[in-house]
Amino acid sequence: MLTTGRYKGNPMAVHMKHPIEPAFFERWLALWRETAGELFTPAIAERFRSKAERIADSLKLALFYRPGLRRARAF
Repeated sequence: MLTTGRYKGNPMAVHMKHPIEPAFFERWLALWRETAGELFTPAIAERFRSKAERIADSLKLALFYRPGLRRARAF
């Protein structure tokens, strides 16, 4: 969240090791939105929510969108 550039992990590699379904993302985001709202002021909570939604979109595209296949998996 601080965008310091210090994080050197590979979240895609970690997520590829687990059986993740597209529906999991909405549940995770719902929990994230709720928690952010409980912990932060509305303006800061919205920043955390927006960042989480961008991360989720990126992960969903990488995990489920396969243009070479006849159709993309829905998410």
